Amino acid sequence: DNNKAKESTIIEDEEYFIVPFISDKPVRKFDKAEDVLEPNQDYYAYVETSKGTMLVDLFEDKTPKTVNNFVFLAQNHFYDNLDFFNVIDGFIAQTGDPTGSGSGGAGYLFDDEIYTAYSHGGAGVMSMANTGPNTNSSQFLFTLGPAPRLDRQNSIFGAVVAGVEVLALLEKTDLAEPIAIASLNNSLGLLAIQEINLDGSEDLTLKEYIETKLGSLPKQEARANLDNYSFIISRNPQTDKLAVSFYNKPDSIKSITILQKAK
Repeated sequence: DNNKAKESTIIEDEEYFIVPFISDKPVRKFDKAEDVLEPNQDYYAYVETSKGTMLVDLFEDKTPKTVNNFVFLAQNHFYDNLDFFNVIDGFIAQTGDPTGSGSGGAGYLFDDEIYTAYSHGGAGVMSMANTGPNTNSSQFLFTLGPAPRLDRQNSIFGAVVAGVEVLALLEKTDLAEPIAIASLNNSLGLLAIQEINLDGSEDLTLKEYIETKLGSLPKQEARANLDNYSFIISRNPQTDKLAVSFYNKPDSIKSITILQKAK
């Protein structure tokens, strides 16, 4: 049966069925989330990341609006290949932003859905990321440890029930510690001496290579990916010149498959 859940060590002895996708490829702009949840169904998410797979129990009974939003976006491949752009050791791993900058979303906002009996009591709690009350869209986070300061601030709508060890493997994203800093005029050959190995000719300047690969230079302070790295272009306040800070490439979500089972 093509609708039967994927065989894995995570899913055992239960008849979960895959919720069909709505689109064939990622769609990342909507006016609102359509109503997709069915009554009397228990929903889970099979989250494949670059470091492993997790099974998440979604709390559709207590937070139906938030779960519906997540399921709708996942059914449209919204989360495919999006980075964990904000991973803070012992605190959170945040994802769900198509821009990777922390400012992107799905094109709409919706209100909080705070169930006060839920808490960010340990690793594996799943809640919405926001910029204040009632500013939810597509971004969400997993806790990497107890995070009580998020209680009653971020809508909890799920929890990892298998594969929680994957979270500890995610690449940390401390922007205060770049692995290298370069000028846009540096050659790729010079960057190789700094152990930043890009795929272009060593005679190319970094600016030329970025424009060739990405089409144009990203906006200043916006994080972008280049080969096996991520980078940020910023202006050095002391020299007033642009500098490029390199970081290890963030981990990412490969795909999210929604599963359901009759209650």
